[in-house]
Amino acid sequence: MNQRRKIRPACLSALALGGALVCSPLAGWAQNYHFRGASIAWEPTPTPGQVVFHITYAARLSQSSVPATTNAIGGTYPTGEYFFVDYQNNPFAEAPLQVKVVAVNFNEDWYEGTADIANTYFGAGPYLAGIFGANFFQTGNGRILNLYNRSGANYVVQTSVSPTTGNHSPTNSLPLVVYIPQSASNTFAVPATDPDGDRVRWRLSTDAEAGGGPSPPNLTVNPTNGVVTWNDAGLTLGNYTAQVVIEDLDSKGNVQTQNPVDFVLTLVSNTVPSVIASPTNVFNTAPGVAVTFLVTGTNADLGDNVTLTAGGLPATALLSPALPQTGAASVGSTFFWTPGFADLGTHTVTFTATDSTGLQSSTTVTINVVDSHPPIVVTLPPPVQTQAVAPSGTAVSLLANVTNLYGLPTTVQWSVDGTNVQSSSVTPVSGSSLVAPSAQVTNTFGYVLGQHTVSVTAADGIHAPATTLTFVTIVDTTPPTILSCPANQAVTLPTNGAGVTIPNLTGQVVATDNGTPASQLVISQIPLPGAVFFQPGPLPITFTVTDLSGNSSQCQTVWVLVDDSVPRVYSSVVTTNLWPPNHDLVCVGFGYHVNKTVASQGIQVFSNEADIPSDTHDAAGDDRFSPDATDLQNGEVVLRSERLGGGPGRVYLIVVTVTDALGQVAASDQTVVVPASQSAANVALVNTLAAQADAYFKTNGVPPLNFVPVGIGGLVGPKQTSGPCPVAPQ
Repeated sequence: MNQRRKIRPACLSALALGGALVCSPLAGWAQNYHFRGASIAWEPTPTPGQVVFHITYAARLSQSSVPATTNAIGGTYPTGEYFFVDYQNNPFAEAPLQVKVVAVNFNEDWYEGTADIANTYFGAGPYLAGIFGANFFQTGNGRILNLYNRSGANYVVQTSVSPTTGNHSPTNSLPLVVYIPQSASNTFAVPATDPDGDRVRWRLSTDAEAGGGPSPPNLTVNPTNGVVTWNDAGLTLGNYTAQVVIEDLDSKGNVQTQNPVDFVLTLVSNTVPSVIASPTNVFNTAPGVAVTFLVTGTNADLGDNVTLTAGGLPATALLSPALPQTGAASVGSTFFWTPGFADLGTHTVTFTATDSTGLQSSTTVTINVVDSHPPIVVTLPPPVQTQAVAPSGTAVSLLANVTNLYGLPTTVQWSVDGTNVQSSSVTPVSGSSLVAPSAQVTNTFGYVLGQHTVSVTAADGIHAPATTLTFVTIVDTTPPTILSCPANQAVTLPTNGAGVTIPNLTGQVVATDNGTPASQLVISQIPLPGAVFFQPGPLPITFTVTDLSGNSSQCQTVWVLVDDSVPRVYSSVVTTNLWPPNHDLVCVGFGYHVNKTVASQGIQVFSNEADIPSDTHDAAGDDRFSPDATDLQNGEVVLRSERLGGGPGRVYLIVVTVTDALGQVAASDQTVVVPASQSAANVALVNTLAAQADAYFKTNGVPPLNFVPVGIGGLVGPKQTSGPCPVAPQ
């Protein structure tokens, strides 16, 4: 029956649930009773909202544009029977499918073909997509008539699509026409895998899901491994149809999507040839990783040849020996293929063994080409450390290698310490299918002293952006350069003896550095500002300039402290009265200081009584020890506690004389007395004599005429020094 009818409005309402649909027959007019089987899987593409449907179906050969020859296998042909319709965007936008033939059967008048259709959705879904049968006609149905179940009935092969989740539907590799010998315990597997690694579950479709009518009697499928069991003993030889739904489940066991496979079971009496792929029917590989396997077709019937053919070969795949090949009992070929990045996705290759009577058996090998790496990869150089050139920044160039497996235009954003510094748009390219498309982007930036975090983010607007970090460290091991130091100068000491106070001279130091701005250089000086110096002569002042990295340089300025004032000497004595006159040597604590540096200085002691080397001067022996003055040092001076018996008492005149470099002389004196007795009159008398001697010295600059130097006599009957020396001010 070959009726043609217009599509009824019911077709549109039935399809309005989803976006993309592949209908058979469709496009205004359709052909009836051609459908053998179909399967539909899908996967997302890098384009937002876009998915590719992988459609496999079997239909009548004589009513197609496919040539009735084995040379048709591997060829691509337009068909007028199967159309792609996007019911989400435009219910009447149709595009005829281009069929790639993978198997033909001339005796039974059918071919199996594949088609890939891309469709873009503008929402999250889920949407329905599928192949729908002759329920679009006013009369008539889509399945072939010579079926023992669902003869001439509607067919529905549909999946749900969620285009924004990144999920893939399961894939299967079951031939759409399966030959089964009559037996009470037939089993065969429906091979399936999930590209996302999700758990897979198998089940028979409901009658409604398959378009109406029951499944073959005694047919079951194991939900965990997809093994079909069919007790067909006693059933009539011929054709039956079945549909197995392969579902992928999320972590909670919820169905995400499905891959339905609708196929014909042909029950035969004689042995069906077999075809086996070894070691497996499913390969998961990556670009650059070779896939190889052996496929063998056999026929157990004596004297019956078997022919092995292949369909759906990738363009760069090889078979050795090339197919088709014919042999008496067995024939085989080895498959070789190394996919590239352009081959990412799912590929199916169908191998068919046909005997001399036209009985066939097929197996499909599924090759999933995936890449374990993310679609976008950024490679940066390892951390860089370099010497500072200038405080404003040191130019460092970094090269980023950006890989985008899909070769999409990619925006490359450079960031330094969290601030975006450069944005570039590149389109990665490759020179070989085994080399991922990549591009190089250079950034040159002026980095200041320290460690900096450099991040590069690449994004193509479709996949998750990729970010990679590296570090640039600018170090400085070069000391600052001192351009000028304060000038040397001579400074006059003040005449009041207050000394010279050193000011803060660091502001007069001028320096530069390769890594630290001049304003951040630390300048210090020794002696510290505020230090006071009294002595004339050279005074070095050292300046140290330190940068932020701890490197330092020094320069030196010399101040010459000049004292051109008249020298002045100031003296004092702690003990002014010696008693008792026991001839002991007593430290009186004479001290002095001078207002300036002098060339010479010295202490002399004079007295109104001379050193007596013997008793002849004083029969009583009150004045018989010598010397009477010793240890003539600043802070000490030791005098003998004795006096002439019967005299007015002894007066010591201690004189310190200094001479500066200009020859100017200054002197100061102090007096110490030894009274004749402790009577008030004797004490007053000796103090008066001392005051007169002091006044005379201050007026004339020399001791009175009756005073003679002491401390020069020879050693006579030594007497030890008694008592501690009082602390004398200096």
